[in-house]
Amino acid sequence: MHPIPPDPESSLRPTRPPAGVSNPDPAPPGGDPTASDPIAEAIAYGLDLSLVDECLRLTPSERMRRHDQALRLYGLLRRAKPDPNAGF
Repeated sequence: MHPIPPDPESSLRPTRPPAGVSNPDPAPPGGDPTASDPIAEAIAYGLDLSLVDECLRLTPSERMRRHDQALRLYGLLRRAKPDPNAGF
């Protein structure tokens, strides 16, 4: 097997420090120091990134378990929904 070459675009993507760690240099290495931080822009826009951080702390199997639970709940709620054609 041949190793997968690194993605040349990956070095261009901004990185984010772990939750609770401030980022003293929001510009990526070699990037424009006057460029704004997309994470700070998202927060200023009003997006709550705490759920994203929480989800990224989970292992893939924990994420799948949560997905399965949500899917089961959706199925239960869908079956419990009253029939709009029942004529109540």
